[in-house]
Amino acid sequence: MGWVRVSDDFYDQRKFYGVTALGDALWIRGLAFANRNLTDGFIPKRAVKGLIDTTGLSISVDNFTGRDASPEDAVTELLTADIWHESGHDCESCPDVPRGVYLIHDYLDFQPSREKVLEERDRVRGRVQNHREKKRKSGVTDDVTAGVTDDVRAMYDRPQPQPQPQLRLNKVSQVLNRETCEIDSEISVINSSLKGLGVSNFTKLHAELVNVTGRSVTVQQAYEIVLDLLSRASGIVEKPQAYLLTAIKNSWAELQQSIDEGAVA
Repeated sequence: MGWVRVSDDFYDQRKFYGVTALGDALWIRGLAFANRNLTDGFIPKRAVKGLIDTTGLSISVDNFTGRDASPEDAVTELLTADIWHESGHDCESCPDVPRGVYLIHDYLDFQPSREKVLEERDRVRGRVQNHREKKRKSGVTDDVTAGVTDDVRAMYDRPQPQPQPQLRLNKVSQVLNRETCEIDSEISVINSSLKGLGVSNFTKLHAELVNVTGRSVTVQQAYEIVLDLLSRASGIVEKPQAYLLTAIKNSWAELQQSIDEGAVA
């Protein structure tokens, strides 16, 4: 999931004075298209119809008549206002535009270039791989707590012809305390490693995963999911913690399926 930069006062700029809501919508969607596809602001003309649906919208021709709106109406608004350019434009600050495509005016002044995004992806991917390798060498794995959980389960499953409640409770309490300490230790190690990736609160991410998926998510599973979501980011992630919380909420069904199918270690 990537993001585009849009000034919160764009509609006050003189270029937008003659642009309707239809043109605004196409401009925003064009930004998203260019950012997601890393086109450096170029939009194929054949893609425009897929960016905006004008079904049910109409254009007023005069005080008494109108007609159905079309994507071309939005394009005309943007070209007239020099918010988009096409082949043969005279804007000195923008590059030439090949036939068959449009160009978003001054796109690279506000959005990252394809080259920069790919470099950032490689950098993040390398850092994620390094952290995974460090974690593997440190021996912090889900196996640390798996055995303890089995011990607790075994206590409840084991036949007890002559139960001794107090002794039994004490032993369970000891095991649970040991499990809690080991989980806390593992989380501490993971928190330290993720800070290098800009993630400030792994515990909150873990809790959100449990909340949105409705599944029991181990510390190790949560850690792998966080790394996977970071490595799949389509652009530069300026605020990793906020990005991950949003990505978890938006991908809950996919994450739920991965957990159920055991795709996450």
